Amino acid sequence: MPMRTLDKANLEPLNFLTTTNGIRFQQCGLVERPSPRPTRFQHECRSAMISHMFKRRILLLRQRRRTQVDQLTKASPFFLCQYLLPSDGADKLTLALRDLLETLHGPFAMAFWSPKCHALFVARDRLGRRSLLAARTASGVGVASVGSSVSWQELPVTGVFVFDLVARSVRQLPWRQPAPFAQPWWWSTDNACDEANLRLAFGRLLSEAVARRVEHVAGAGIRVGLLFSGGLDSTVLAALAAEALPHETIELINVAFDSRAPDRLTALCSFQDLLRQYGPERFRLVLSDIRQEDLLAEEISICRLLGPKATHLDFNIAAALWFAARGRGLLCSPDFVSQPWWAPTAASSLQLEPSKPVKPAGPSQNEKVSCVTCVLPAKPGCPHLSCKLCCRKLHKASGEPKEWCPVHKIKAPSAEQPEAEPEAEVCIELSAQRCAHPEAEEIRASCRVLLVGTGADELLGGYSRHRTARAKRGADGTRSEMLKDLQRLWTRNLGRDDRIIADHGREARHPFLDDHLLEFVGRLPIELVAYGIGGESDPAPDKWLLRELASQRGLDACAQFKKRAIQFGTRIAKKSNIQHAGSNRQVRGDMAYSALSEKQYSDRMCTTCLPSFY
Repeated sequence: MPMRTLDKANLEPLNFLTTTNGIRFQQCGLVERPSPRPTRFQHECRSAMISHMFKRRILLLRQRRRTQVDQLTKASPFFLCQYLLPSDGADKLTLALRDLLETLHGPFAMAFWSPKCHALFVARDRLGRRSLLAARTASGVGVASVGSSVSWQELPVTGVFVFDLVARSVRQLPWRQPAPFAQPWWWSTDNACDEANLRLAFGRLLSEAVARRVEHVAGAGIRVGLLFSGGLDSTVLAALAAEALPHETIELINVAFDSRAPDRLTALCSFQDLLRQYGPERFRLVLSDIRQEDLLAEEISICRLLGPKATHLDFNIAAALWFAARGRGLLCSPDFVSQPWWAPTAASSLQLEPSKPVKPAGPSQNEKVSCVTCVLPAKPGCPHLSCKLCCRKLHKASGEPKEWCPVHKIKAPSAEQPEAEPEAEVCIELSAQRCAHPEAEEIRASCRVLLVGTGADELLGGYSRHRTARAKRGADGTRSEMLKDLQRLWTRNLGRDDRIIADHGREARHPFLDDHLLEFVGRLPIELVAYGIGGESDPAPDKWLLRELASQRGLDACAQFKKRAIQFGTRIAKKSNIQHAGSNRQVRGDMAYSALSEKQYSDRMCTTCLPSFY
């Protein structure tokens, strides 16, 4: 599918508007490496054609230099089809294609048509970092990077899929090795760990992951940027990118839908730390203020990129990413720290609370116990081994002590136990105009590659539900909750984010999903990941490995910031919810986004979905 681009030179139209044997091919490729322009892969006997050649974003497992990456074309499916295609069908070709793809390290998505077999071969990497969708249209089957309605499905990441046009079937050849977090050793309690070198090894692997993703980016001037909220993940990535590119400027893009958005304050606090540690010439911060009319003007364009997940949550996240990837805004002046209005102490409400020891639970959460008073089952975790009714009676008879049962949660009168205070709002007006030079004009970010922090919370336990699981269900419950998030990354985040960011001609790269870093963290015991060195008696804050890495580099502000989801940190959720429901509290994140019902958004081509791939 065509994508919006920075300029004409950034889009590579390969003119694959070809129809052969009922198959229509079209390709537009982003080019980030200074390699010769690829040509149309077509043999003299028309034995094969590639419609989506990996997007040219593959990092080889053992060969990392650019010249070696470009040599991948010699081992392309075109090569395999020319020399390995058997006369009796596509089985051997499918096996050879799987063998090739399993040697690759990094993100890819590909679709390969074999006229001789009358079959289309499609696959994406095991994590699903690149978008690839499939749908059954009124006239056949479609495979594309971008699908403009909910009828499109994310192509599963479980293997190579073969769309056989002769048999009119879809079959799958699974990967021989699944994703690393699907392996039995992942976060096993039996894993050994060298705690003395743990921090050093983690920092080294993350630094190498960033360096691999910022080297050999095409173009002159500023080539690498970040979606910058000023939180822990993006600030650490910014510092590591500056270390990997010691003579270049790193572009930081911050978006806000409100001048008092928390992400604007955290971005300025962390930007101040980065300037102090690395110098004012190493970074430039682009501040993008989004008005309500801007959001309404681009609503349909963003909805067309959502894919099968089209809820309010998805739209809010996608909108924040879309405007950030667009990169239009004002340059923040490095002198903002000397302005009388600047007060970094205002960020104190956004910092972590002191960690509390994990309270020992009562009976096992999975153990079924009868109530000590009646025949009903007791609530798992109730220290009195009672059902809800009996626990309430005991509570009333005891004179209502302050601390009674952690699972039945009997509410006290409001006079004795008032509601929790709402989170403090940012008290400083931080519009882009205020932070920029008085005569600043709007610019557009020039970077082609954007580093994003996707995977950090899933891998290191940064979500609030992980902290809840740690406090109530222990290490095993935390492992179960974190595994759920890792296993649904490809359906909930990665494909959508790739479509959103690529819409502006930029490429998203994910250092926290580096294969070597994944394996390192996965081989740690879950107790160490969840609680830190101190264990349950002295638990560390969430993502403690990353927080310590930030502190080692003098990034003190971000090391103390709470985790804040992008839809809340940018204030897009509040603006969008009020726009569609009149109130911020009337919309749930899993509700279907209302713009999807508009006639101009519906895709008339897609009428039914493909049969399930699962």
